[in-house]
Amino acid sequence: MKKSTIPYTVMQLKKMYEKSGILDFDCPIQRRYGMWDDYKKSLLPHSMLVGFVIPPLYFTKENKGTRDKKNRPVSNYSCIDGQHRLRSLFSFINDEYALHPETPEVEIDGETYEIAGLKFSELPEEIQQMINGYVFTNYNLEECTDEEIEEMFFRLNNGSGLSKTQIANVKLGMNLAKFVKEILAGKFFEDVCHFTPAQYRRAADEKTLLQAMMLLDVKDGDYELTSISEGQVTKYAEKLHDSYTDEKRERLLKIVKYLEDGFDQKEKFMKVVNIPIFMYMADEAINNDIKAEDFYKWFEIFADKYNPDCAYAQYCSTGSVKKEKVEGRISVMSKDFRDYFKLNDNNNEVEETEMEESDESSEQVTESKTPLTDDFMDDLDNELPFC
Repeated sequence: MKKSTIPYTVMQLKKMYEKSGILDFDCPIQRRYGMWDDYKKSLLPHSMLVGFVIPPLYFTKENKGTRDKKNRPVSNYSCIDGQHRLRSLFSFINDEYALHPETPEVEIDGETYEIAGLKFSELPEEIQQMINGYVFTNYNLEECTDEEIEEMFFRLNNGSGLSKTQIANVKLGMNLAKFVKEILAGKFFEDVCHFTPAQYRRAADEKTLLQAMMLLDVKDGDYELTSISEGQVTKYAEKLHDSYTDEKRERLLKIVKYLEDGFDQKEKFMKVVNIPIFMYMADEAINNDIKAEDFYKWFEIFADKYNPDCAYAQYCSTGSVKKEKVEGRISVMSKDFRDYFKLNDNNNEVEETEMEESDESSEQVTESKTPLTDDFMDDLDNELPFC
């Protein structure tokens, strides 16, 4: 791996991204853009103006066949660390937001400027020039493998509060992380599933997809279920690391496409606690040649029957990521599914026995205050389906 530095200004980087397209933010292991609030975004230009130290930007540099107007080869840069800094800055320069009302004043050459509440175009011209001409420390990495990029990203962010799901994204490997990212950008997760802004910031959509993948592997006997907590999702992702077979990818894509065909609007019941289970059941529906529109009709009836006292609800409360509660949700939903579609199942007796065991287990679960364990954030995400 080779490392070099090039002193690009903010305006040069902005042109590279917006006009020439030789700078991108497509690295699949990056955290999703949009995690900074307005105050945090506003502190960046303030730090640039007052001379505070700002961490370097890291890019991979390679030639992807791009050429300039004179047909000369041009290097392409993909940001692996610094996306939030650059994109929030570009957005500010484009007048897409004003600085937070609590942004501190700045003193330049003995003169004090009040910049709080101002858009970029409203700033004094000399301050605009200072921001446009600011030079970040830019590290360019060449001839590096995917494994080196993954390890570099992990080390750069090791002390910056990566959530377990964000760590899991790195552990997946570049190729599988890209596959997961493409599914999450599709209709089902974007337009049907229901996530709050806070859940998006914690990458809850990615967590639910990995949980569904895990449950499918459990169904096939390829993975042993202990829980679907963030910690276990990370361990599962590390086990996969670019080894998810083509057959499993095709199956997952088929499930997502099936759900996209059946659902055409945002569904309040399609929440974090339920999504992996419905994806699990969609696989069952596909195996039984049930049409997507008929699966949706069953979904509507199942969701409409939900209430805090129903059999399904007892497995959705505190500790819902635990093995017994996951199996309880699958068992209750599976029975309802099979009853609705009148499916003959020789394993009905086994299912009923499992349900009785799950019921006994659930009676032993204490529904007191949630302890501050590694699963605490899971409990925040996995609230009751209609709460």
